[in-house]
Amino acid sequence: MHKIVIPFAIAVAILLLEIVKRNEKFRWGFFGYVLIFIGFVLYILAFLTDDFTLKEVFAHSSKSLDPIFKLSASWSGSGGFIVWWLFVFTLLAFIRRIRLKDLRAIFYYDLTIIALFFIALLNGAFDSLDFVPKNGAGLNPLLKTFWMLLHPPATFIGYALGLLVAIGVFLNEENRFYIGLAWLFVTLANILGGVWSYYTLGWGGYWAWDPVETALLLPWLSLTAYFHSSELKRCLLALTGFSVAFAGFITRGGISPLHGFTISNAGMTIVLLGIPFLIKAIKEFRFRYELRPMNVAVYALLGSYAVCFLGLLYQFVFALAGSRVDV
Repeated sequence: MHKIVIPFAIAVAILLLEIVKRNEKFRWGFFGYVLIFIGFVLYILAFLTDDFTLKEVFAHSSKSLDPIFKLSASWSGSGGFIVWWLFVFTLLAFIRRIRLKDLRAIFYYDLTIIALFFIALLNGAFDSLDFVPKNGAGLNPLLKTFWMLLHPPATFIGYALGLLVAIGVFLNEENRFYIGLAWLFVTLANILGGVWSYYTLGWGGYWAWDPVETALLLPWLSLTAYFHSSELKRCLLALTGFSVAFAGFITRGGISPLHGFTISNAGMTIVLLGIPFLIKAIKEFRFRYELRPMNVAVYALLGSYAVCFLGLLYQFVFALAGSRVDV
């Protein structure tokens, strides 16, 4: 394990202590958040300064790589992407909790940060090499593109916002500002991914129903349905929390051959983050259909969601069997 994990590990210990002491208004969690920020800065510096003892740097960067792509290399791997997701969520949680007095909110924020840390850990974000390489393996040629600087950041910001608004369901809270931001960044991530696939991967179109882009469509469908619903808002927000975790699982679990540079067997652990949100979504679901335009829109979007989700599960079953099927 690389020494860069130390501030993250101390932060997690502090947050665990805050969770245990939450009834006593224990407030050391802010120090934990600051330590995560410090660890994140050190993580980025490892890429910018060519610290190839960190395995993620060795695998995705090199001395000759342009500095801007060294930065993008920090989120190109499975572990690095989750470190960025962890950082953005921690930043949002830090902003939110400045004025928060609800101990439950702090509990859920801390728990999510801890979960993301362990997911990053399992996905090799902090693995080290037992020797000092002279150079790194370099960035995948497909990732040396302008779109790499736009699409992944929009994605992990959308993921972080998706988790934040989904946690609001457990707190009986709907923050329309953050919900709108989540929809905006998920929309941008989908559009930028489509443009990238057209110009760089040469798919011949902006959409090919690749598992990764289909998975990223799921939180867009649930968030769009939220703005059309008057009765299923809580259900749809909770479903968004599950959707971003499921999308992360599909992307990092190695189902898509076109996203092979992000494959990690540990990527499957990400889906566990979404299970509580899925359970909450099921509990909040109430079917009462009336023939009104908004209802038609909501259930059409949910139907589309179900089709995409089942298609992805179908592909995942074949992937477990060691084969691939296109839907």
